[in-house]
Amino acid sequence: MIRLILSLPENIAQTTQEDQPVSAIQTIFSNYILPMPNTIAYNNTIILDAIVQDDFNTNALDTLNIAYTILAKYKWNGISTEMTTIIPLSQDFINYLPQDSTLNIPNNWAGWPEEV
Repeated sequence: MIRLILSLPENIAQTTQEDQPVSAIQTIFSNYILPMPNTIAYNNTIILDAIVQDDFNTNALDTLNIAYTILAKYKWNGISTEMTTIIPLSQDFINYLPQDSTLNIPNNWAGWPEEV
């Protein structure tokens, strides 16, 4: 499994499930949270936290026709207590945390090892 943490335009959160951007997001990410709990909007963007299959190709994101930035990417086999970091958590992520926070991922998927 792969976990992606992305920034997306904040107005995505105001669209309905029938709107094109949200429908496209649902076809790419079977499990996602938008916006990520315990994060805030920054520079008109919010955080999407998603789980995808190991064979996920990030080129699929381009089909969304939405501006995005990958802030972190992790791979986990679902068994061990360690993840493989593919893209380390960007220092920019701290801008999405409430004031006086330390750089951390404030949300976690069930079973996934903690990433600090």
